[in-house]
Parts: sequence; C-alpha cells; structure tokens
Amino acid sequence: MNAKRRDINSSYEPEARLNSVFKLKDPDDLRMKLIAKNRKESVIDWIYRMELLDAKDYLEATDALSKVTFNNLFARSIVEHKVTGKIFVDDKQNPQTFYIGHPYGMTLLLGKSDNCYFNEQFKSYALNLSRQRTDFEWMQVFPNNWNDVLQKLFDGYLIQSKDNIQSICKGVIELHTRINFKFKPEKYSRQKKNVLNPGIVIKKVDREMFQKMKGSVVPSHFWDSADDFF
Repeated sequence: MNAKRRDINSSYEPEARLNSVFKLKDPDDLRMKLIAKNRKESVIDWIYRMELLDAKDYLEATDALSKVTFNNLFARSIVEHKVTGKIFVDDKQNPQTFYIGHPYGMTLLLGKSDNCYFNEQFKSYALNLSRQRTDFEWMQVFPNNWNDVLQKLFDGYLIQSKDNIQSICKGVIELHTRINFKFKPEKYSRQKKNVLNPGIVIKKVDREMFQKMKGSVVPSHFWDSADDFF
C-alpha cells in the first residue's frame, strides 16, 4: 500500500479541523548545548517529571482522551490495551498531562500544558538527548493551546517540513499539518464505478497475507499480531 494517496476522486472529504503535527527528530551538534543548559537540574528531579505509566493504569488517560475532538483511535487502542504502546505522564499518582505513543510512531500529547517541569523533560525526550528514541515520532496535540506552548519550548529548533524535504537539517522538530477526513457513503456510491480498476481484485485478508503484506501502512505495523488483527 502507498501511504501517499493523491486520489482526486476520493470520497473522503476533509473536516474543517487541521491539526499541527510535530515530527520529533534526533539531535546532533545541539545535544551538548541543551545538556549544558539543563546541568543545573539534579538527575533525581528530572526522573520524576516525565514518568512512564504502568500499563495497568492506562485507563487514567480515558477522561482526557474523551475530550479530544479529532480522530484519536490510535491513542485509544493503547489506552484500551488493544495494542502495546506507551504512555508518559507528569505524575503517576495524579496524572494530568499525557503523552501516548503507538508503536507505529503516531503520538498524542494532551492534557495540562502549563507544567513547566514536565515540558522541559519532554523537550529533552523530543530532542532525544539521552538517545532514548530510535525512530521518528509523529505527534499531535490537544487542546490547541499546546501549539503556543511548544512554539516557545522549541524556539530555535522548529522547521517547516517543506524546508527539510531531504532531511538535511538534524536536531530539529519538523512542523506538518494533518487533515482529518470524513467518509461520504453517498459520494462513494456515485463514484466507485468510475474509479474502480477492473483489474483489481478485492480479497479478504487471511493470516498468510497478514504476514506477507509489505508496505509502510500495513496491518502488521498497527496490530501486535495476526491474532489481534483477526
């Protein structure tokens, strides 16, 4: 499957809401600069400002997640234990800020946005100062006031994705825009005869196909196993 769909006759129509997406990248020469800035903070203090929530407590994020007004199914799949992911919080005993990560790389930052201690630790995580991350992460935020907070937090490290197509710039946070689409059954019914290639055969996915399917957006990247998928 090709993730870069540009189908002009698509029956999906964008909703009015556009969400900023931040692509968290690894730093190079910026690492020592930020380490020097944060050296005054004790290691113990930093540990407890962005905590990895125990899986048994994932439902703590339910209330905050229920307030999100755009598609957040990937985050729900983690909270509801459908897929194995991770959730970082500001306080395991009384979490108010949540960073939910799906293994494919989609993440959602939500909840209380004015916790400066969590935010500084999150900055360290996003710029990967401790080399904790091994892959890119594509982050959305809710509510919208997070956008202003992150603009200030990552001042000097933000770049528009169109200005870094070749990924030449390292140690930066790329800014993208995500469009939510809404399926229109009536429009699909009218158009399907015109766009369906007669040479394409639609088949039901079986376990063998689940394992063999290649691509960037395929079921094996979104479910823990074939058992979970079926």
